[in-house]
Amino acid sequence: MNTNTLHEKIENSKPVDFGTIFSKSIELFKKVWSEGLVHVLLGMAIMFPRIQSRIKRYRFSEI
Repeated sequence: MNTNTLHEKIENSKPVDFGTIFSKSIELFKKVWSEGLVHVLLGMAIMFPRIQSRIKRYRFSEI
């Protein structure tokens, strides 16, 4: 592709609506962070009983 065809494609393209791009990027940000939060909370929920049981075993082993 040479520069002339590139310039023609740019001139013939639709104008960019930055409001739409911005709102879509905000929605994607919310989706990614909410999924990340779910993963972190599930990991904590799975690991908390294991950590708690080890703490109990450690306390009883000192006595």
